[in-house]
Amino acid sequence: MSSAPRSDNFHLRKIPRHDLILIGAGPCGLAAASEFKYAGLNYLHLESGQLAQTVYNFPTNVRLFSHPRYLEIGKVHFHPEPYEPPTREQYLEYLNKASSRLGLVVKQHSKVVGLTSNDKDHLVHYTKKRGKIGEACAPNIVVASGGYYAPQLLGIPGEDQPNVYHYFRSELPFHNERVLVVGGRNSAIEAVNTLVEKKAEVIHSYRGARLPRKKIKPWLLPKFDKARKRGLIRTFYRTVPRSIHNKQVKLKSDGKKNMTIDVDRVFLLTGYGPDYATLKSASVPFHKRNKRPLFNPRTLETKKSGIFLCGTIVLKWQGEKASIDNTRGHGKIILNNLR
Repeated sequence: MSSAPRSDNFHLRKIPRHDLILIGAGPCGLAAASEFKYAGLNYLHLESGQLAQTVYNFPTNVRLFSHPRYLEIGKVHFHPEPYEPPTREQYLEYLNKASSRLGLVVKQHSKVVGLTSNDKDHLVHYTKKRGKIGEACAPNIVVASGGYYAPQLLGIPGEDQPNVYHYFRSELPFHNERVLVVGGRNSAIEAVNTLVEKKAEVIHSYRGARLPRKKIKPWLLPKFDKARKRGLIRTFYRTVPRSIHNKQVKLKSDGKKNMTIDVDRVFLLTGYGPDYATLKSASVPFHKRNKRPLFNPRTLETKKSGIFLCGTIVLKWQGEKASIDNTRGHGKIILNNLR
């Protein structure tokens, strides 16, 4: 993120001023927006992608194993049909309908590129259409970047090739393709299962000596184990990718010879986390050891006055003990602690 030019007198300029600026329009951000709107706040809602981009990044047709009641925003009920755990597609449809019914206005494709402060307000710079930069200021900033926002990059050559992906998409053609999946948590195991169903030649790489089975959704493991026993998955444990060049991947092996494998596609499903760039540009203090933003868990305000955390950003990486279920109520907490 490029920092916006510091200006201590921006409150004197003709910049739109709001009670609050909300960054992020995933489920928790939308739930918070419904609280702010109901309270009559003049707020600006920015989203770097499309509405519910975090949910859009979920694997296609994945089921959300939470009761629909705990996925609702505002007072709009969620009744997916049939009466099974809702799919990604059903939840996306619900979030769009609920946002419309609640009258929530979100500036989509408006990425925050700078955040500065003075004694009275925070100034936000964000992208607009045709490369222009918008400005807005407010005494309160709420950052609702989801835990599925940004992939945890490996920092290896070739990671940005067009046949390398960080989010799984089941609609891609996989039949008879050789596909490498890297990772050992839910996203990776779910991708492997889907690829087996689609008749791909599946290669699985994981850095550990064995899968962390207690951290994987239990309903994913039987399919994985069955396919592995049938020889439908080639698994290389204690391996990590070192480079990707066209359709070749070099794997570094722990205690064995390194290897080069030929592949058509690569899925690097090695974890996800929030976008901390906005907080860092505002000089929000972070914990030295766990690298998380310092905040008051009772008010959700960071150590930078007037900047709040909302949703799964309160934890470092997706998969830790935070979810839509138990963080969608953050808007009410923040509402009671605004400047």
